[in-house]
Amino acid sequence: MIIAIGNLGSTSLKTRIVEIDSRNRVSFLGEANLDRITSEGESTFSHRVGEGPKLEEKVEVLGFEQGLGLVLGWYTESGVIREVADIKAVGFKTVLAGTGRGACRLDGEVLAEMKRFAFVAPAHNLPYVQTIEMFAGILGEVPLVGVFETSFHHCIPEHRRLTGLPLEMERSLGLEQKGFHGATGRYGTARIRQMHLQYCRETGRGMPSPFRLVYNHLGGSSSTHAIEDGKSVATSMRFSPQSGHFQGTRVGDIDVYAVLYAMRRGKLSPGRMEEILSSESGLAGISGIGSGEMADILDAAGRGDHRARLAVEAYAENVRQYIGAYAAVLNGVDALGFAGGIGEKAPGVRAAVCAGLEYLGVRLDPRRNDSVLGTDGRISADSSPVQVYVVQANEELVVAFFTRKVVELGRDLSPAEMQFDL
Repeated sequence: MIIAIGNLGSTSLKTRIVEIDSRNRVSFLGEANLDRITSEGESTFSHRVGEGPKLEEKVEVLGFEQGLGLVLGWYTESGVIREVADIKAVGFKTVLAGTGRGACRLDGEVLAEMKRFAFVAPAHNLPYVQTIEMFAGILGEVPLVGVFETSFHHCIPEHRRLTGLPLEMERSLGLEQKGFHGATGRYGTARIRQMHLQYCRETGRGMPSPFRLVYNHLGGSSSTHAIEDGKSVATSMRFSPQSGHFQGTRVGDIDVYAVLYAMRRGKLSPGRMEEILSSESGLAGISGIGSGEMADILDAAGRGDHRARLAVEAYAENVRQYIGAYAAVLNGVDALGFAGGIGEKAPGVRAAVCAGLEYLGVRLDPRRNDSVLGTDGRISADSSPVQVYVVQANEELVVAFFTRKVVELGRDLSPAEMQFDL
């Protein structure tokens, strides 16, 4: 079955065309990715056919509609597929809908739920709905499947899901910790377990049981998960993707009374405050660099920009605090994982995050850390009791896996049914 994967980040469009057989063996036919898709200026268009070399070019594209047109045109022109009709299903890494969504057909009811939660996930839900509707317009009756990010966190204990508001209010409004970055969490934890098992075999050590992993997906959108034997037991994002770490342009964790005070003193409307929290805060707000892109911030910090350096320090400290908290949740740590655009490609940020974690047994090898860029690898020192891994977040494989299941079974999957391994 040939499946197209649409993976929308808050600032990026990543797509792959894969073929998956009855034994869940996946062949990658091609990929096409665009970054900085929501901001003016040049975007990097990276693409490759099959397992060939990845090529990059600079393009002028603004918005998901233009991006999708460019990507689909490239797939046919480059011979990845003969025609758009070759695509038999499309899978999406969807973010948030109603309670209990796992992997499901994206019908009118589900899209309506996504629109209803657009206020909670403004950078994700509406662009997804719009892009899903674009795919539907192009592909007609081809099944469209959403693999919801929140499904990975269904096993977090109830007491960790509480917001602190009156329980009756929580239950009547569905206010609870949802958790996000589920696709990267599923793949990354499975891949790191695989890597750690190989490390244990090579060094003659026993595989720890339970295997306690703190997994950090760091990018334009960032979160940290506490993982015990492949299951999420705590995560930094709560009811909305606005929470947890400082995000690219989103505020992250904040004292709600700071928001109320700012609104009263600044005479800000709820709509204006929403814009500030979702589009002008986080790394962008601290650094003064509007894109909120860590690469831009690191570049400015390297030139001595105080605000940019402050943003990097605050971000690393924020992630480090969650690692410490989740070491307590897990009663110790066997491994740390880094993924996402920052986690994979910013060794300086990884080093800053790990600095001061020696008490946990975390020791980086500087040479390994500097050499692992955009690839999988171990970056901890041989003497480190806790191993540190970098993994490429292959969210598309997870989406393809569950998309095929939904199409072949002819029904939706509940979160509890969604088991993924490598």
